Amino acid sequence: MKEYSYDSMLEEAKSAGVLNEQKMYASACMAAKYMRMAQNGELSKEGYWKFMREQHELFYGPHYNEDFAMYDVAGITYLSKSGDRRTGAHWTKDDIEAATKGMSFPSGTTIWDKYVAFNAFYSDMCHLLEDDIILKAAHKFFFQDEDAAQGKIWKYMQAVKKI
Repeated sequence: MKEYSYDSMLEEAKSAGVLNEQKMYASACMAAKYMRMAQNGELSKEGYWKFMREQHELFYGPHYNEDFAMYDVAGITYLSKSGDRRTGAHWTKDDIEAATKGMSFPSGTTIWDKYVAFNAFYSDMCHLLEDDIILKAAHKFFFQDEDAAQGKIWKYMQAVKKI
């Protein structure tokens, strides 16, 4: 997996038209905090990803892109149905696109939101439920929860992974 960089994020945000003076000022203020940590030798890889996550949410809202999805799903560990220790994705992005083709999703949902949500839910429920039920339940839990804030899977993964 390539290392996602701050400068590439800024270039992507500029190209996407989501940069403005207010967001750049907020970004610079956040960056100053992490620069101090780096100067003091206190910035770990996890701290770097925390900074990048804050920046991503500032520019794009609480939704996954490929880099964050791959990073978070790579960190999922669980016992498979057969009892083997597994790490990472059960389903590919293409598997999820095909399996969820007829489902409706809130505006702004990315394929990467789906990738993380369905794989995370699978890792928690594969011992109890069959794949088709896992897909339906994950859809309801992450994307059809009427009282949930936008970006539920983004916020959920930060809570459960302490990222």
